[in-house]
Amino acid sequence: MQKNEQQPQVEQNLRPQAEYSVGQTAQVANVTWRVSDAYLTNQLRSNFGTQKRGRFMVVDFTFTNNRDEEVTLEPELHMVLKDRRGREFGTDVDSWEYMPMNLNIFLEPVNPGISKNGRVIYQVPPDAWGFTLKLDDVEFWKEESAVFDLSGMPVRAYTYHP
Repeated sequence: MQKNEQQPQVEQNLRPQAEYSVGQTAQVANVTWRVSDAYLTNQLRSNFGTQKRGRFMVVDFTFTNNRDEEVTLEPELHMVLKDRRGREFGTDVDSWEYMPMNLNIFLEPVNPGISKNGRVIYQVPPDAWGFTLKLDDVEFWKEESAVFDLSGMPVRAYTYHP
């Protein structure tokens, strides 16, 4: 019986507890994150007429830097997507051509007091569901974060422009 009682704890540790929903803003230390839209899609389309098939989680967000110095966003470090099984997904490095240039804010400095809109695209397998997105304080020596619930996101056609 003890094994059965401990099992929910193990599964609970795999998927962080969500505190926020799409449309909400989270204050994390000296930065804020607002996830404005999130959805699954089976095909990416670019402005050049190219397309990529697969299964993708698309997340549009606004990042605000309230710190006293500029910060640089790196999605692999600051935006962690997990499914209900605890699998962690990195961004799709081949999706740059499907991303509007004004929403590709990664590895570009964000100055103090500035808000920037961005988009991140993750490629996920067909059996992945129950997603959470953990967004952190963009500081290496701190561990503050906010977790957004993306578990009920719809499947819809990809929109190049937000």
